[in-house]
Amino acid sequence: GMGGIDQPSPARYGSTQVSQTEQKTKKYLTVEAKSMSSEQSQCGESGDNHTTMPHMHDVLCGRGTVLRRHKGNVQFRHWVNEHKTSYILSDSNVEKAKIVEIIIGRVQDQRPPGRFLCRREGWSPYIGKGAIKDSEWVLAGALKAAEKTKQALREGAHIVRKEHNAPQKRDCR
Repeated sequence: GMGGIDQPSPARYGSTQVSQTEQKTKKYLTVEAKSMSSEQSQCGESGDNHTTMPHMHDVLCGRGTVLRRHKGNVQFRHWVNEHKTSYILSDSNVEKAKIVEIIIGRVQDQRPPGRFLCRREGWSPYIGKGAIKDSEWVLAGALKAAEKTKQALREGAHIVRKEHNAPQKRDCR
């Protein structure tokens, strides 16, 4: 791929010609900023912002088909799906926390151990074709890893509740 093609420098937004990729990226960044501002600081939270190359067991945070197809993310979703129903139907936060811990544990117990990685600050969360290698990845903090896992477990919750005749949490359209 062409290195750094989807690494928009904020300065370039000022220019009159903005490519479609950049417009898309800008939109994603805005959406991400809204939903992630609380935990955005969790990327490279240990203060060591040094980059690392993802391997097949890593869970990569971000958006796009390329990430969805990444081996580590596929395996992560498989483990999430195994626990999804009990997580969604559980009323116990203790049980929910345990499930999150189990899934993160499975990721880390692989050889080599899987890590939760996110793109270095200033990079779009949206990953285009082949951009995994071209991106700069940093370790996500424990909080960010837990957030990603909880978000994945909640996905499609209204469908699970409907199937089990469980009351919906908030009015779902």
